Amino acid sequence: MPKYTIMPYGCKWYSVELPVKELRLAFSMEAHNFSTLTPIAVRNEETKEIKIFTRELDENGNLLQVKEY
Repeated sequence: MPKYTIMPYGCKWYSVELPVKELRLAFSMEAHNFSTLTPIAVRNEETKEIKIFTRELDENGNLLQVKEY
């Protein structure tokens, strides 16, 4: 399983193994732990690829979109 470092802005970073290959999916699996306004960088430890994401929810808490920066 690929290992990812989850790096939320202003919070403690941590590593996790997830059964996914895409950074966006890794973000989606971990984002529920943080506020929707918190930018979260996700790094694949094997490829060293890194991307930053935020998410937008509707008034009922349903996911509207994931934004990539």
